[in-house]
Amino acid sequence: MHGFLAIVLLIMATSSVTYTSATASTNCFILTQWRIYVINDISEEITFHVKSKDDDLGNHTRPFHGVYDWSFCSTWGTLFNSEFWWGSKYQTLHLYDSDIDFKCSDKWKLETQHCYWLVRPEGLFWGKQNLPFPNNVWKGLQDSSNVTTKKINAVSQARSHNAISSHYLKHYKYFVKFV
Repeated sequence: MHGFLAIVLLIMATSSVTYTSATASTNCFILTQWRIYVINDISEEITFHVKSKDDDLGNHTRPFHGVYDWSFCSTWGTLFNSEFWWGSKYQTLHLYDSDIDFKCSDKWKLETQHCYWLVRPEGLFWGKQNLPFPNNVWKGLQDSSNVTTKKINAVSQARSHNAISSHYLKHYKYFVKFV
């Protein structure tokens, strides 16, 4: 009986769940658990579609200040793509990839990692905490001049379009403008 129980516990401890709802818990065992949040900071509804190679999380519509979140266990190569629609505006980006893993995580903590995406009229921003925009808690982050070409360089984009001041960009890692 004890052997059977040990096998069942071993199977449960080593299984990995890629997607769970906001109320379920994900047991990642030795993998890193992530919780990603998408927060609408636009006075109108936004619609977005999130998917990975293995999981299609579907279309989601959120009102002003509405939040969508999900959890997953990250493995090498985990990638969540997204498409955003707001009126006639459209944008695609990676809500989670190795770049976000590196820059949004606190590797020394063995607890769930959190990454917050803020959707605003001037574009999409991410940060390690969900605080009012803008907020000095983001001050220690570097600019995004080394972001891949699929992600818009925050500093040059904002300065060339005068979208937001460089002060705000110091607090948020990515700025992806709606087109």
